[in-house]
Amino acid sequence: AASDVYKRQVSVRYWLGRAKAVTGDAREAQRLLESVVAANVTASAGNAKGLAPASPVNDRPLADLYRSLGAALRKSGQVDRAREALQASLQQHTDQALTFVELGLTDLGAGDRASALGHFKRAVAAAPDYALGHYHLGETLLAAGEPLEAAQVLQRALALQPNSAAWHHRLARVHLALYDS
Repeated sequence: AASDVYKRQVSVRYWLGRAKAVTGDAREAQRLLESVVAANVTASAGNAKGLAPASPVNDRPLADLYRSLGAALRKSGQVDRAREALQASLQQHTDQALTFVELGLTDLGAGDRASALGHFKRAVAAAPDYALGHYHLGETLLAAGEPLEAAQVLQRALALQPNSAAWHHRLARVHLALYDS
């Protein structure tokens, strides 16, 4: 009974941390998610293989937990710790397009466009129908001085998510720049 209450408390911290990582205070998200990681490490201490793919505390995939923590750390400016958390996410599940996008955004924040480009390409390869992966790849290609390739990738993003007015506007600006050059 007490362990069920504890699991529910950890689960609430997990979901609240994920929500805050997306829309709220990144430092509060970091605090909440780090407490969930600590709870999982404690619960997994007897596991000879290390952390299990599913959390022993809240029944959520650890890859999601580490990816959310990485996003919160990135948003709070802790690039190195964000990379560590995101790499831990990939160790749990290596085919995570969203984790590759987070790694790309982390690299962009650190000024490493070449590494970001590689992560966005991996995101698109892992999930060819993931519009956000295509969008970030297109934006990064554009920043790298590859407007023709960027336009093609942005068109693919729009084909996957046609209701994004901002993306339509961005692609129109890219085409206008290509036309003017």
